[in-house]
Amino acid sequence: MAAQYFIQVSGLGFIHKNWKDAEPQFAESKAKAKTWKTRQGAVDFGAQKLTPRLRMGWELWQDEEGTMQPIMKPRRDMPRIKKN
Repeated sequence: MAAQYFIQVSGLGFIHKNWKDAEPQFAESKAKAKTWKTRQGAVDFGAQKLTPRLRMGWELWQDEEGTMQPIMKPRRDMPRIKKN
């Protein structure tokens, strides 16, 4: 079985498979979560749809043969950029 990728937002859950930009939805379990076949596809979605809208980080998870592994987590030690 090929790996699947999931995006999870802390406190909100996984991106729901019925995600619409106008009405973002989140799922508590991966059973109702949107999946991507490639890591790059998930990263592109996060960069284009989540990062501009959310003030919090998101995590990329890989599910391979039923084992979930974190692939990318937000960095908490990065300095914040001040806006003038």
